Amino acid sequence: MTTNHTVLPVERMLVRDREQDALLRIVFIDPATRHTWLCRMDDDSWPYPMPSHRLQEELDPENGRFVVEPNDPWARPGVRVVETGAAATRHEQRYALIAPLVGSDNARDLLYKRDRKALIEKRLEEIKSTRQTICALLKLYWKRGMTFEALRTDYANCGSPGKRRDLAGKKKVGAPRTVTPGVGINAAAEEIRRMLRVGADFYLSRKQPTLREALDYIVGLYFCRRVKDENHRVVAFEVEPDAKPTVRQLQYYIDTHFPHRYIRRRRNGDKDWNLHERELLGAADGDVLGPGDRFQIDATVADVYLVSQFDRRRIVGRPVIYFVVDVFSRLITGVYVGFEGPSWAGAMMALVNMVTPKVEFCRRHGIDIVEADWPSHYAPRRIMGDRGELISVSLAENIVKSLGIDIENASPGRADLKAMVERRFGIVPAKFRQFAPGYVEKDFNERGSRDYRLDAALDLHEFTQLVIYAVLEHNFTPIRDVRLPADMVTDGLSAAPIDLWEWGVVNRSGFLKTLTVEEVSLNVMPSDTARVTAKGIKFKNGYYTCPTAMREDWFARARRDEWTVDVSFDPRNMENVYLRSPKLPRGFEPCRLLDPSAVYGGKSLFEVEELGLAAKRAEAAGENDRQAKRLLIDQRMAEIESNARKATRAVADAHTPKSKRTSDIRNNRADEKEIQRGAETLFLGGAGSGRGADTPDPPAQTSSLAIQRSKNALALLKSTRDAQPEGGQNG
Repeated sequence: MTTNHTVLPVERMLVRDREQDALLRIVFIDPATRHTWLCRMDDDSWPYPMPSHRLQEELDPENGRFVVEPNDPWARPGVRVVETGAAATRHEQRYALIAPLVGSDNARDLLYKRDRKALIEKRLEEIKSTRQTICALLKLYWKRGMTFEALRTDYANCGSPGKRRDLAGKKKVGAPRTVTPGVGINAAAEEIRRMLRVGADFYLSRKQPTLREALDYIVGLYFCRRVKDENHRVVAFEVEPDAKPTVRQLQYYIDTHFPHRYIRRRRNGDKDWNLHERELLGAADGDVLGPGDRFQIDATVADVYLVSQFDRRRIVGRPVIYFVVDVFSRLITGVYVGFEGPSWAGAMMALVNMVTPKVEFCRRHGIDIVEADWPSHYAPRRIMGDRGELISVSLAENIVKSLGIDIENASPGRADLKAMVERRFGIVPAKFRQFAPGYVEKDFNERGSRDYRLDAALDLHEFTQLVIYAVLEHNFTPIRDVRLPADMVTDGLSAAPIDLWEWGVVNRSGFLKTLTVEEVSLNVMPSDTARVTAKGIKFKNGYYTCPTAMREDWFARARRDEWTVDVSFDPRNMENVYLRSPKLPRGFEPCRLLDPSAVYGGKSLFEVEELGLAAKRAEAAGENDRQAKRLLIDQRMAEIESNARKATRAVADAHTPKSKRTSDIRNNRADEKEIQRGAETLFLGGAGSGRGADTPDPPAQTSSLAIQRSKNALALLKSTRDAQPEGGQNG
């Protein structure tokens, strides 16, 4: 009686004998004799019978003698591997020798010795072979699974694969040469392998030499003799004709010693490997769950030349296009067209447009749409850009902390990490290309090609209209090769970005955020600190004011104690900055330039800084002349000081007390004033009347009459003072 643990034996089953530790295969089950024939895998014996009921009883996984071996080392995959060359021919020949013997009519007779001998003898009469060959093939057929694949050749195991052989001094292996003269050398010799390693290192360098150049390199090092002249200058190389490796041997060495990935990365660099040659096993949207989970932002220079909005005769160059794309739906959620290069300033405008209602945005450009045509005016959970746009730490911090949007930066040179937005730069321009005069074709700058710049006819406003229409068409056009969720297919929706967006908002929402345009604008603008002074709010050499500052007397209070405030600004126009404070009603307040700083009105931060730098340069340029004049003036004043000290010391009376000298200061001043009045008397009508009325004559040109009067006045004052009693000297 069989138990629940007994295994049913079947043909080709592999079992292991626990007692003898041997592997056996069931080759035949004879229902007439109720015997099962087993063939041992570890010896050269013929199959032997065992009562079927005994084998079945012993096939107990827990206590039986036999246990099923699940891993068949000779099992082949269901899809047959087609052999080629000598292996395929040999395989067919081996099977053809025993095919009549292993047919269904002879399968049972082959297991009995007497019948087997007769069948083999009969087969040997039909073919040209030996009994030993037939017997070996039959045993091989039973052991390996009793199929055509059981007689496959083992050529793949020939040659000791993976084992290194030292063939130094031995006869050259491999096919003999038929074109190149000579015999050649064994590249497997240890010494030759070391030389080939030098050539391989040279080949795998960033210089990207060819195999021929790498071979020349090692031949020049090891397999030639340098011929020098009398000046020890190399004039020739004598190459050993039959003692050097070949290009194929170097190629074989490189292929067998270095992985393909290593070779390509060493020659072309990690950047090229990651961008063009790495495996593509994932998907760009594999880690996003729905609309708004991740947006991607990037910019490109449009292949269209534009004309000025103010003078169509002027060609102003190629504009920059910014796109913000939802990864899940491929919907373009933000766009900016302008002349701001790939930088934070351009990304700032695209991010503001991302949350701007598109009906209002299109209306500003003369295009009427409904909400369903472009239903995106939300912020994402994450946004990915490259290091050109979102690398600013301080600005990214505002977005993360104030707007709750995480910033992700792609690695340098890895445009494939932003595949969704990068691909839009190929899809969208293809839609407006035929309607854009001045579009740059691929043959631009080639000899004889047309100068497309001369075809420019669109201004920035008109080109923006073309981009908007192209974006609208992109958003409702189904995308090829996109994996639609099963629910979308059953709902009858297409792979258009709008359908993906609307379905995702309903079924996979939770990532989109509603932010106002003012809120986003304030936080994507650069932030800094300004100083409140008595002259105004000082920022970048300009002075600003705002209603709050005037109402609370900031500038009057700043005369005693200055302080700093937080501001945001648009570096493209410093006409206004924005005061930031949680105490303000809307969290911010515009500040305008004061009249003394009106020179900065309408100018960018770059221009403001350039003005300040130009002023400093002008001041520095004249500093040498000013310094020379200061030194000359200091020298003249030092001479005056020296002469004055000498003249004073010459008339000084050492016996005059200090109190006497200081007590006469008032009288001396009065005397000096009287004398000076005479010297400064104005006289009109003379030869010197051409001078200004308030310009006194210099002392050297004072008239003799004035000098005489001064002397007389001084003598009179002195005699009068000397006649007064000493007690009257109280001035």
